[in-house]
Amino acid sequence: YGNLTACQFLANLCTLLFYTRANEESALTQDACSLFISIAKEYGGSQRSQENWAPNMPWLYYFEDADRVLTDTSIPTEFTFPNMVVPLKAAKFTANGTFIGYADVSNGLLQLCKNTRSIQDAAYVFGTTYEQKCDISVQDLFETSSDEMFFYDLYLEFVDNGQKQLYAVPALVTNYVDENGRTVNQERDKREWQLTRRFFLVDILSGIQDSSTPAGNIAKVIAKVTPLHFELQPDQSSGLIYPPYVEITYDYATIEDLEAERSVQIEFKVDYRMSLSKYNKDISIAAGTLSGVAFIYAFFITWGWSRRAGKIAIDFVTLVKFALHLCGCLANVFFVVTFGASLWWWIFYKRQTNVYLIVPSDDQNTPFMGYLASAFALKFLQLIHMIICQVTVDIFFVDWERPQGGAVLSSGESKTKDPSVSIWRTYFVANEWNEIQTCRKINPIFQLFVVVLFLEVIGFGNLATQDPKSSFTLSSTEYHSPSSETFRFCIVALVYLLVALVQWIFHTFIYERFVEDKVRQYVDLCSMSNISVFILENDLFGYYIHGRSVHGRADTGMKEMHENLKREEEDLCGQRGLLPNTEQQTFQMAVQRKLRNQYDRVIQPIQNPGQGAGNAGRSGGRGSQIDPQTQKSIHAYTVLNRFLQGFIDHSLRDIDYIIKDKVLLENLLNMEFTDPLEHGYFYNDSGHSFDAVLFFGNEMTLTLFEILFFSLVDVIFHSYVLAAILTFFLMQVIVMIRDSLGQNNLATKTLVDQRFLI
Repeated sequence: YGNLTACQFLANLCTLLFYTRANEESALTQDACSLFISIAKEYGGSQRSQENWAPNMPWLYYFEDADRVLTDTSIPTEFTFPNMVVPLKAAKFTANGTFIGYADVSNGLLQLCKNTRSIQDAAYVFGTTYEQKCDISVQDLFETSSDEMFFYDLYLEFVDNGQKQLYAVPALVTNYVDENGRTVNQERDKREWQLTRRFFLVDILSGIQDSSTPAGNIAKVIAKVTPLHFELQPDQSSGLIYPPYVEITYDYATIEDLEAERSVQIEFKVDYRMSLSKYNKDISIAAGTLSGVAFIYAFFITWGWSRRAGKIAIDFVTLVKFALHLCGCLANVFFVVTFGASLWWWIFYKRQTNVYLIVPSDDQNTPFMGYLASAFALKFLQLIHMIICQVTVDIFFVDWERPQGGAVLSSGESKTKDPSVSIWRTYFVANEWNEIQTCRKINPIFQLFVVVLFLEVIGFGNLATQDPKSSFTLSSTEYHSPSSETFRFCIVALVYLLVALVQWIFHTFIYERFVEDKVRQYVDLCSMSNISVFILENDLFGYYIHGRSVHGRADTGMKEMHENLKREEEDLCGQRGLLPNTEQQTFQMAVQRKLRNQYDRVIQPIQNPGQGAGNAGRSGGRGSQIDPQTQKSIHAYTVLNRFLQGFIDHSLRDIDYIIKDKVLLENLLNMEFTDPLEHGYFYNDSGHSFDAVLFFGNEMTLTLFEILFFSLVDVIFHSYVLAAILTFFLMQVIVMIRDSLGQNNLATKTLVDQRFLI
């Protein structure tokens, strides 16, 4: 007992046994640990408190609850950003128990993986999440000199009342076996843990043979995983921490491994964490509150849809619509919450001086990832719903052209022909509509290219590291901390939104004004073609593009066409608007039920499979006669064209409309408060409200979907380039599906032969 070196030697032997207490109660089998504990008890040591440990005996075990030890608040050091070094000291002992002295942990004292000093010392810069892995040859372990084995007691140095003091840093050996044979240090409950003090990195002296190693084999023990854990005290703005602890997992390297020339993977980590219960609660409150607002907004959207669809009572379809609208609203809520929380966390973490925020660890990111995955899934459902709505709209091209030669009645036929009215204008307008169905204000290829350029080349992606650094470039001689999933999402969403916003501003205020505006050009094309577009998005609601030519005719030669354009330039003819002396050509429509019923009765031959445009022009036999079903479709087209002409010209007795402006609240809620009972309503719009049935008018939905998918891929694979590639291919697939379905719907609803849609 009086031999201090011998006591230290016994403590080292117990450390080599991973502090096992399996033989503590055995009278027949006694090992170094049971002998050490019995001596400590004999000379007045207490198992209840380390302060009353036996005098002159090494301190090995914590006999207080680990949860209590690791929540002690007596460390007065206030840690700051950005370059404060954690002052860790290690009491160093040789294998025979000789105390060498206290050594600083810098220069890789506790790290088996070799690297430059600057990279190894980065592990102890406060707030830097550190991770280093390497493979060490088993042969190197067996050939290491025996005088290089050391045991360590770790301490945290602090200053109290002007004097330097040391705070004991506990060790958690996951191989520890208690008196009941349980490996309690591998459990999640800290109250079950057994904290200890001393540890080693490599056992290069003794051979160990037990049940875990094959008979006759000699094994070397090595600290395979060595994480150092720090936890910030909650509700503090002064950078106070709980006691850190080092977690060690030992493994064996056997003669078989040596003969097979195997390697052992070594891992050294330093991580930081803090209690996120308060922040998770705040995020949950924000998500819950905004979800309530989303629920109300989805209700208003569904209410507006039910009015436009002519629903009298709530039915199953209405409930499905409400669920789909709610999906879109909740997706926006979850995106706003996750992006807002991650942006706040990133800004205040990087800019703090007295530390009060720590980057959430991987296991603490579970709620965040849940919100992100939910936002993507809900946005995907909204996108599917949007595409289905767009590819099922009713659309018809109203041809205002008058026959030049008058109607000619052919003998033996039951309908009139207009031989002087060309169908090519309708085909041309239909093709242009087919082309603009998937046009967008944001160029996806340019968008993804610029985003990857900013993230990878310029270095915005380097701002997502789990350390206090805020640099776009990382030196090859410095340690590169792993990036945070929370920060990666924040940076991706921020860069993507900013690039998309710049594109949208450029397209809206510069490109559309000085280069081309495809939506407004389409309206001009309709006017020059003397064709109006009648679109019903819902049963009683749709859009109207007034394309009636102010010149009366569009089937003209080149000379007459230029003369007509010249007359418009010199204001020698009427204006293009639906009302006299106005330029308003586009409207939102709320139509009467009578019009919808009449429309459905006439359009049935066109929509019925086998009677559509696909059969047009096919002969019923060896002659050139058109089959009866196609004749019915052509007749239905003619009747519907004249019916809609009469409706627009106010020529129908019981089916009419008036033109008015929406009130402010109607515009804000995107609904109509007046029911179209006695007459319908044409609402003046901004000139392109009909783009709601195109990708062009749903840019926000598409952009948010791209951001969520890009972020989800990046979080999984940690690759901006791969995320951009997969996002591009996914959007191309979506565009192809939308084009194909939209083209089929266009051919079915308008009697335009699909072979002419190119």
